[in-house]
Amino acid sequence: MHRLIRLIAGVAALLVNLSAAHSLELVIWHDKGDDGVKMFKEIGDLFQKQNPTVTIRSLSFPTDQWFSRSIAAINTATGPDLIFNDNFRNAIIQQSTNKLHDFANDLKSLPEVTRKHVTPGDIEASLYKGKMVMLPTQRTLSAWGARKSWLEKVGEKMPVTWEDALRIARKFQDNDPDGNGKNDTFGLALQAGNASVLHQMLEWMMFGAGLRHVAVDSNGAIVLDQPKNARVLIEHLKLFTEYKLVSPETRNHIFTDMYQIIEGGRAGFFRVGDFNVRKWDREGLKGDFVIGPLPTFFADAPPSVVVHGMRSVSVPVNGRNVDMAVKFARFMLESKEAQEVSLLNMGSAVRKDLSTAGLSPSQVFFATTTLPAAPNDFPDSVYPWYPQFKEALYKELSGAIASPPKDWNVWIGEVSARLRTIVEDLKKKG
Repeated sequence: MHRLIRLIAGVAALLVNLSAAHSLELVIWHDKGDDGVKMFKEIGDLFQKQNPTVTIRSLSFPTDQWFSRSIAAINTATGPDLIFNDNFRNAIIQQSTNKLHDFANDLKSLPEVTRKHVTPGDIEASLYKGKMVMLPTQRTLSAWGARKSWLEKVGEKMPVTWEDALRIARKFQDNDPDGNGKNDTFGLALQAGNASVLHQMLEWMMFGAGLRHVAVDSNGAIVLDQPKNARVLIEHLKLFTEYKLVSPETRNHIFTDMYQIIEGGRAGFFRVGDFNVRKWDREGLKGDFVIGPLPTFFADAPPSVVVHGMRSVSVPVNGRNVDMAVKFARFMLESKEAQEVSLLNMGSAVRKDLSTAGLSPSQVFFATTTLPAAPNDFPDSVYPWYPQFKEALYKELSGAIASPPKDWNVWIGEVSARLRTIVEDLKKKG
């Protein structure tokens, strides 16, 4: 009888252990909406084929909620197993928690067939205070977009130089390219409603112009008043002021507002990326757009697309399943099939040996382009003080948009001097 009881107890314990073995769940927090949920579901299914005891569940939050929830949860050891987002956002999480896993050794141990696709720029963008706290899994690209029917209406082709872009933008604004008989179109769609979105527009134009840095170089020195940087910045601000080629409300616009202008058929030129063309092929623009390199400002800069950003996965070191979470993070980069899922669902990946089957024509443009990809310098991942500097820069630029200076060259010298003082103060604070 006692032996029977012990046998039953042993079987029960075995069943409990087996049940536990099949119930390991990795939770990922991101802000990529339905496309991100679908992507992680499909990558999770691939991962489960190799790891039958593991399931993957992802949750998407609005970006502001993602920040607050991630920081609070990681600081109290109640966070998810992984977080996924744009590099500069993950860098802010590390700045606020100092609790993200260092992937340096993990990257070194990946097969050469994987590591060869990871560029020095990818690695630089994944560092924070010398630690590789992010594993890059997606490299997003952006280019110059134009309404195809509008170009035909005004008798123009895609611009080559910045002067071309200004000429055509004026036609888009003045010649009723949508044919509705109203004066309701704009040359370009931009965004300037906060520091982050305005900075993204500057990166897009400056990197596309062949510049390596927007405002601060690799030594932390202000370069905003260098001749080439100054020219691109001033031209950008003139779009709002002297040229008046954007909506008057652009100074308050963020992503959703800018997209409403674009998808509502009110802008001729706009930023287009591998992250939004899949949608625009089907709805919104419904395929009525063409893609090309950014117009050139300088003769020595080749026409190019821009590395808009890196998306990476990070693992909190105080998570419940750190080892398995790191294994899944590596899988997202190492697995060719997982990278193809990223490419299909989000339009971007790090590996370049992927199938383009199932991609829209616009996605194929980005996946197979031979245009030079101008690198992003990712200062948020290099300088802990850069987010604060970005806010100071935004105040200066938004002030110039609201009240344009009489002499732009004098203004940029004065602004650069003030920003140098701010940078020195921020460096002292650490």
